[in-house]
Amino acid sequence: MKIAIIGADVAGISVMKSLSNHVKSHGIGNTYLDGTVYEPEKMGGLAYQTKSNACLLNLPAGIMSIDSSNSSCFLQWLNKNNIPTHSIPRYIFGNYLKEQYNKLINESNPWIRFNSKEQAVKKISKIGKLFKVYTFNNFDIVDKVVLFAGHSEPTSLIEQTENSNYINNPWKYDFTKIDKHNSIAIVGTRLTAFDVVKKLFYNGHKGPITLFSRTNNPPHVRSLVSSPIPLKYLRWDVIESLKDNHGHVPLEKVIELLSHELSNSGDSFLLSSEKVTCPSTFIASQLDLAKSASPDQEILSALYRSKLIDLIWMRLSSKDKSYFYENFHSKWMCLAHPITFENGVFLNDAIESGYVQIEKGLKEIKEDYVYGFRLITQKSLDFDYVANCTGMSKSIKKHKSSLLCSIDTDDNLLENHFGGIDINPYNLQVISKNGEETTGFYANGAITCGVFFSAFATIHAVRNSFSIANNILSDLNIEQRASA
Repeated sequence: MKIAIIGADVAGISVMKSLSNHVKSHGIGNTYLDGTVYEPEKMGGLAYQTKSNACLLNLPAGIMSIDSSNSSCFLQWLNKNNIPTHSIPRYIFGNYLKEQYNKLINESNPWIRFNSKEQAVKKISKIGKLFKVYTFNNFDIVDKVVLFAGHSEPTSLIEQTENSNYINNPWKYDFTKIDKHNSIAIVGTRLTAFDVVKKLFYNGHKGPITLFSRTNNPPHVRSLVSSPIPLKYLRWDVIESLKDNHGHVPLEKVIELLSHELSNSGDSFLLSSEKVTCPSTFIASQLDLAKSASPDQEILSALYRSKLIDLIWMRLSSKDKSYFYENFHSKWMCLAHPITFENGVFLNDAIESGYVQIEKGLKEIKEDYVYGFRLITQKSLDFDYVANCTGMSKSIKKHKSSLLCSIDTDDNLLENHFGGIDINPYNLQVISKNGEETTGFYANGAITCGVFFSAFATIHAVRNSFSIANNILSDLNIEQRASA
């Protein structure tokens, strides 16, 4: 059986690992799996390509394993290489991914082999039960396709600009090119924004840096104390019962259950109507709060670990999903993806020293031929550079990928209203524009962000890669029995 694995990010390497683990443990009879990995960019994903010690992993090492059968795989790798298990630079995780990938490519096994092609996939066509995978100058015929289209550029904040001082893709930009005295506006106040600030700082930048929040929800700081909280009200049986009674799960009922969880554990920022009036003092208060366990963070973490967050999301109506995005999403993301304590200390020091300022309520960005860029909040501020750190675009129409542009025009993909492409959430097969599943065509990771709320999480990618591997092996088993 031939398999096309498109993209060698966390999810792509994880499906390779799951296939390899199964074959080593159980074998697959008198056949073998032949996997081709297509990855034109640097392997492992853009987030882990930086060589800067300034950019830290935002999650604990204990939940960063790509091996579904060994949740401690990354921790064990760190210990084997005598690397501290806290304050881990992001490139260290990139090195772990590269080592795992190279082992899989080079391993000797009678039932499975992987090879790599440093080429972009331009088109995928379905031919009966098979697929034709086109690169620039060739094509391969395969039995299965697994799509892992990673980071896209953010949606541009300025239409049709040719100004080279507008940075729309901070993941690929060389910030050493900026004069150290230039003024820089960073739109966004989450993880990418802090990576940019730290890169500039370590490059010796001296000019003014201002972070602009569009929603006035500054980042939370990850608690130094972990104290898992068991979910008492938000449970699988309760969610399914709500779905049976209403035909869907009403968002107001979910909020009510979440409120019960939080009221038993302490004060909740998520459900509070209190507005942040001063982002700089908020960061300082967050550092104090981070010295004890955070009920908000623990309960949200439990929702992700248990997969309950995705069950709830799939059971919400489209109207309730839209309401959630408008009223809760920004707060949720700040809580569910807090910055590390080390980054919190850095940001607080940068604010107190005047190196960084935070402005709230960004309304508009204008190009100014004299000043460069004018950003408008309650006042107007001028900058030499603007960096877009608002996160990747969720729309496949705006996804900067030749692959997605091609297969979208071939009617192979159906865009989900809430981002990414539509897939069957139970077997992870892609749904085409005619509404039918494309048998043997799977997708995982960020490209499924409309179907799965947790699509950007490593733990989610690994879980779904394991499921995809099982589905592929199950099909292989059925084929072997049919031909016996």
